[in-house]
Amino acid sequence: MGTITKTVTEEERTVPVTLRHEEVRIEERAVAEHPMTGADLFTEQTIRVVLRGEEAVVAKKAVVTGEIVVEKEQVIEEGRLTGTVRKEHIEVAETTLQDENLGAQVRATQKRDSRRR
Repeated sequence: MGTITKTVTEEERTVPVTLRHEEVRIEERAVAEHPMTGADLFTEQTIRVVLRGEEAVVAKKAVVTGEIVVEKEQVIEEGRLTGTVRKEHIEVAETTLQDENLGAQVRATQKRDSRRR
């Protein structure tokens, strides 16, 4: 059995970013040709201008950057092994008809002797 170990490393990086934003520039100009008249003359006013800008946001996001493929294969090796091996042998002796008759006579004699006792 094998073991595969995955480790996680971190490194700090500084990367260049380009950010845009809006700035307000106020410029006063003299206009003699268009004099103001009416009720708005010499009244206070607030003019609102929305300014927009970009912010740099540092965020981490886990993404797949590669994969590891682990394969298992069967390998057959040949070698030599030394050990003790046990084996059983059976011997069968053939009997002849004459041996069987002799065995029958011995059994008959034993039966008679056992009855006498």
